[in-house]
Amino acid sequence: MNDFLPRRRELAGALEEKRFFDRIMYEHAQFMRAGVDPTEEAAFREADRYAVIIRELWERVMATPATASDEEINSLIQENLRIITPFQEFEADAAAAIAACRLLAITPADLVRHLAVETIFFLGILKRVKGLPTPFRSELELPNGNKRALLYPRLSFVDHRNMLATLAFEYGMFWTQRHMEHAAVLALFFRPGIQEEYVRLMLRFAKKFQEVFDLGKMVFAQAGVIDSRGEDGRDHPLTPAIVNWINEDIAVTKNFRDTMAAIVRQQVSCTIPSGQANFWPLLGDHIRREADYLIDAMHRILAAT
Repeated sequence: MNDFLPRRRELAGALEEKRFFDRIMYEHAQFMRAGVDPTEEAAFREADRYAVIIRELWERVMATPATASDEEINSLIQENLRIITPFQEFEADAAAAIAACRLLAITPADLVRHLAVETIFFLGILKRVKGLPTPFRSELELPNGNKRALLYPRLSFVDHRNMLATLAFEYGMFWTQRHMEHAAVLALFFRPGIQEEYVRLMLRFAKKFQEVFDLGKMVFAQAGVIDSRGEDGRDHPLTPAIVNWINEDIAVTKNFRDTMAAIVRQQVSCTIPSGQANFWPLLGDHIRREADYLIDAMHRILAAT
């Protein structure tokens, strides 16, 4: 009976994560569908197939109330694992094919690889809730790659106060690295000579996120989080240095989030210099929402102490 509330929070947390990530996965499929060369019919059709079925899943999840039964939520999680696991493999295979020039696309291979790694993060949360093995840190491109990640849903942070430093490491460092990559890729997509100011702005963000990531490696190593043994991540409280790092991460990410929101507004109103940029407004908004996700996760870790 004592485990009822934590377990219910974990399931409700999984539903919350699905509401966010199923949309993200749907958009991943859209980006892949729009990014392959018109001659690549098979890849286009496979990306389109995933876009259709993941959107249907997302719509079902959005129609599911937080008061849904444990059985209903578990069924949705199982459906997610059934659909998203092969989708992640499709992303990873496409990234490798683009890099090897076996698949023609305008989407860079590194960006598709980036999408695949984000999908592993989402699958890891669902696997945690289902009691399945979570990804190794190496699969998330985090330090100490031979250790499995915790990846509890954000709503469950309050039930794992003795693991908050490890959760801050996983959520904070993972998404900080993703945003470093976001900024670096977007710098390639602004128009040379016309939008140089935006190129410089994105490169500054990439540099700043790299600095925050490097600082995080030092702070979490000093706290014993990176090299800790075992798989439960216990007994790592938030040190003052980790709290300071979280606040710095939030500040940089808020600035990036606000910048992305402004750029998307300029794109959809055609007020950006030359009227357009060489990336979809949906991609910009996708990145903006992922910045909000990092900010939210870090605030919840601070609130759970």
